[in-house]
Formats: sequence, C-alpha cells, structure tokens
Amino acid sequence: MYLYSPFPNPTSGVVTLNYFLDNKQNIRIELFDLKGRLVNTVISRAVHQPGNHKLEFNVGHLPDGNYTIRLSGEEGILTKPLIMSE
Repeated sequence: MYLYSPFPNPTSGVVTLNYFLDNKQNIRIELFDLKGRLVNTVISRAVHQPGNHKLEFNVGHLPDGNYTIRLSGEEGILTKPLIMSE
C-alpha cells in the first residue's frame, strides 16, 4: 500500500489523490485538521482492487490551514499533509 502526495498542494479547490494497493481490501480515506478532528470522510470502507487508483475530490469549502489526508486499509495507515490556501 502506498499513498502519493496530493496535488496540487497547496490547493483551494479540487485535489487529486493517487494511491496503490498491493491486495484487494477495504479502504477508508479521511481528512483531518491539525488538532486531529475529522473534517471529511472521502471514502468510507469501500472495497478496492489491487493496483493504482486515482481520486479527485473538492476541498474548496474548507478554511485555509493545514490538514492531513489519511488512507486506512487492511495493510495499515498512511498519511500525507494537505495545505488549503487561496
């Protein structure tokens, strides 16, 4: 399992997130603020096949600041930073 850095980063709108899964598994993708509070659940326990995946989602409604994207799966948890800026 691998999580690539989101782009563009910093962003003010749509973010593209690429990730790789070694095996078929349930995953969850969530966005947290720096205080560890859940801001948005992008994917909630969806089964994905092995291989490369690309996901686009809008974060334009969030205030400027620093966030963490978390990919959770059966193989572990990976995180990457995301900066919201106009």
